[in-house]
Amino acid sequence: ARATYHGLKKYCYPKRPFVITRSAYAGAQRYSSTWTGDNVATWEHLWIANVQAQRLAMSGYSFAGSDIGGFAEQPQGELFARWIQLGVFHTFCRVHSSGDHGDQEPWEFGDAITDIV
Repeated sequence: ARATYHGLKKYCYPKRPFVITRSAYAGAQRYSSTWTGDNVATWEHLWIANVQAQRLAMSGYSFAGSDIGGFAEQPQGELFARWIQLGVFHTFCRVHSSGDHGDQEPWEFGDAITDIV
């Protein structure tokens, strides 16, 4: 992450570098953000995402988040809404999926979900 950060800083000046990684070592939080890796659209992975974000923050990685809605599989509407509600409290907040399991935009789940999120 450090080499990527410095390379981007050198060649993209005056813009700030944005690096995201999930493979890092102690101190990498100074140079990059991270996400918790590919997850599955289940209630268990929603719970795990919250625990992982808290533990990353405690270890100094303050810019972290998960793949909201699950990277693999398609969430049900309520699970998606709850994941959005949790994800807004993570500093790295994005809906991200493999694209192989359907669309994961809020409007794809109907008015009941868009009214919540």
